[in-house]
Amino acid sequence: MRVQGEEVLNRIKSKTRDNTRIMIVESVVEAGSGSLPQVPIPSIALMIENPGVNPNELAQRFRQARYPVVGYVRRGQYYIDLKAIPMEKSDLLVKAMEEVLKPS
Repeated sequence: MRVQGEEVLNRIKSKTRDNTRIMIVESVVEAGSGSLPQVPIPSIALMIENPGVNPNELAQRFRQARYPVVGYVRRGQYYIDLKAIPMEKSDLLVKAMEEVLKPS
């Protein structure tokens, strides 16, 4: 998944990245029975900060993108966990990120 994250970052246009902080970070997803997760699973996520945009607003923008992406907000940061993005869908993730993060 780290390789996938690096490939996604390398495909994001530099003017998009100039305005946004995007980092590859370790994460943990949980598998189990809905509201009662049973098993923590190590994963990799993209942590995204866009100055002047609240992380909850960023989450909403990603959900409403042409190619919707469901991430999560934790400790004031927006994350997209790559465990939820199959490698063959990375191109759609890049398109969504370009749409949502493009400079105004």
